[in-house]
Amino acid sequence: MQYFSTLMLSLGLGLGCQDAAEDCKEGTHRVGHVCMEDTVSDPVLDENLEPADTIPLEYFSINGQLVDFETKEALGKGLCVDAINAKRLKKTGALSSLASTTTKPDGSFRLFDLEVTTQGVLLGVRECNKKVPALYPTVLKIRPSKLDEMTDSRFLNGVVIPVLTTSYVNQMAQSLSQADAVFALKTNGFLAGYIVNSEGAPAGRSTIDCGGCDVFYVDENPEDGLFTEVLEEGIALNNFAIAPAGSIFLIPDPPDGEIDVIKGEAKFDRAAHSTFKAWATTHIYKSHGSGLDLTDDEPPPATYID
Repeated sequence: MQYFSTLMLSLGLGLGCQDAAEDCKEGTHRVGHVCMEDTVSDPVLDENLEPADTIPLEYFSINGQLVDFETKEALGKGLCVDAINAKRLKKTGALSSLASTTTKPDGSFRLFDLEVTTQGVLLGVRECNKKVPALYPTVLKIRPSKLDEMTDSRFLNGVVIPVLTTSYVNQMAQSLSQADAVFALKTNGFLAGYIVNSEGAPAGRSTIDCGGCDVFYVDENPEDGLFTEVLEEGIALNNFAIAPAGSIFLIPDPPDGEIDVIKGEAKFDRAAHSTFKAWATTHIYKSHGSGLDLTDDEPPPATYID
């Protein structure tokens, strides 16, 4: 059995771009959890909006869909999707939108005429004009290599953004507290995602390699905590992603470098992630090969907490 001591990390379970008693910085305003620059206005849904007949090579458009991070079900109409200025968000904590749209009833969206850059594009999802949002502000990075998948019409199709709910983030924070690993999730943001095979099914017994950072894996029984299981030996943490639980992971404080996934001989794209105050970053690690074992053929060894 392995043991680890209580992590000496600051308590910070509150959610939001800043503490409730604080205001957003000058030149910004609060919309639910998010601080937004005063120049940003919510987009108006136009069901008939269509792209131009031709798009210059230095620009592209996106067809995508929002899904609930936990259930994988499509989200509904009227959610705001922004192409975000990542540098300004990192520096000021406030959303600066480069382009905006809203979702249709099936959770699908289109963003037109985005500039091709060597940094890719950061997509952010939020609820429009809600004081107490049910969804937690979530970002997903479209990497430059993904642009190679564009169609001749300069559309990047099939972009899926897993969006966290505020209640699920609360469950994450509570489970970390049960594990004596209480991170201030809102201080620097966090990374959450899941690991799948080439067909999109959960890849069990896979692990995240992030150079020794703390990684937590959701287990099959969320009622006693998303990441914890109460056993006779004590409170246990999974050391592997669990397929029946969706192979979901959480990294409260991801490193600056690239993160690998380890699953036998399977190959996954390495990815570096930025996190942003008051925002969750989500990512789907998908393998290049087929034939991954999709079930946990034996119970993974647990780490027990003193």
